[in-house]
Amino acid sequence: MAFNFTNVAKKASNESVIRRGRTKADKAKAPSILSAYTDGCTIIGAELSHTTEEDRQTHETVSKEFAVFIIAEEPDLYFNGGSCMTNIVRAWLEQFGGDVEAMNAELSKSGGVKVTFEFTRLQNGNNYTVVNVL
Repeated sequence: MAFNFTNVAKKASNESVIRRGRTKADKAKAPSILSAYTDGCTIIGAELSHTTEEDRQTHETVSKEFAVFIIAEEPDLYFNGGSCMTNIVRAWLEQFGGDVEAMNAELSKSGGVKVTFEFTRLQNGNNYTVVNVL
C-alpha cells in the first residue's frame, strides 16, 4: 500500500475546526469588532494553536501556544486570543482531558460563554486583553 502524502498533508493543514471555513479577524480591527458588543459576546468554540517564533533576546526558536476562538455574533470570523483567553481555554480543555471536540460540543450545547473584552497596554508596552466572564 502506497503512502498517501496528499491526504496526510490535507489533514495536517486543515486540522483546525475553528479556522475551517472562517476568515481570521484582522489583528488591527479585532479589538473594535469585539468591543462593539458592549453587552458581551458569546464564545461558542475554541481551541489551542501552536506556533514557533524566534525569541527577541536569545534568538532561540521557542514554541508558543495561544487560543483561537469564535463568537456567535460573528460566526464567519475566528479570533486569536492572548494570554488571558489562552488560560481560559487551557482550563476548559483540562476538564475534558484535552478533547477539543468534546469540549466544543459541550460549549455549544450549553449556549456558550458570554464575555466582554478590555484592551489595554502593560507598563512594558505590550498589549494585553482582559477577558471578563459575565
